[in-house]
Amino acid sequence: MAEGDTIWRAAATLQRRLAGRRVCAARPAALSRLTGRTLLRVEPVGKHLYMYFSDGVVLHSHMRMTGAWHLYNDGQARRRAAHLATAELDFDDVQAVLFAAPVCELIRAAAVGSGLGPDILGAHFDAGDLVAPARASAH
Repeated sequence: MAEGDTIWRAAATLQRRLAGRRVCAARPAALSRLTGRTLLRVEPVGKHLYMYFSDGVVLHSHMRMTGAWHLYNDGQARRRAAHLATAELDFDDVQAVLFAAPVCELIRAAAVGSGLGPDILGAHFDAGDLVAPARASAH
């Protein structure tokens, strides 16, 4: 299973290599509206990965047990079969491919993290935010 540290490493790699770059092509068709948009930043939240694009569109992925993001330079052979690709984003000379992820969807920035609890790996984590509701329900 992709754990929090795996998601954080994937987000850091995608951020370092792709932030500030424009999407030349996106597949499948449900992601085609990303074509021409610029990737602004990539953030992990728990086991979710959010890719923020210009105009407020966010690509949300959750890898669950089987998914993984791979980066390929032009001409580089893929390490997994093409039919396992959930999403493909072309950035000039680099392709980002999400393999075997059961969750891959476009959402608006306002929906990011809705329904999720605090991210214990997040920079703004406060243990009190996690403990207070538990203490309140004990009464």
